[in-house]
Amino acid sequence: ERVCAGVRLHIKPTRTSRTGTIVLSGRVLGHIPKHGVIVDLLVHYRGKWVPFRTPRTNRKGRFKVAYRFQGARGSFPFRAVVPGGQAHFPYARGASEVIHVTSR
Repeated sequence: ERVCAGVRLHIKPTRTSRTGTIVLSGRVLGHIPKHGVIVDLLVHYRGKWVPFRTPRTNRKGRFKVAYRFQGARGSFPFRAVVPGGQAHFPYARGASEVIHVTSR
């Protein structure tokens, strides 16, 4: 049986300037090992999902990262992905819902 990792993603604010900063935070669900788990943060850019940060959660499964836009304008979809096969974390790959951020 295969069970996907549960991951929640929150982004504030979801509207910003072209050089504004957003904060991505969230939580991986389930039993988290003492050393945490790796989370890939992705943005959909030019037709593909591109990783831009890879934080490790704390023991409670929480993560938090700041991201600063570098002049891009438009709507950008973000998501968090928890890769499967991590030590002491018995879940398959899981992904959060997609959250759109607009920069003007």
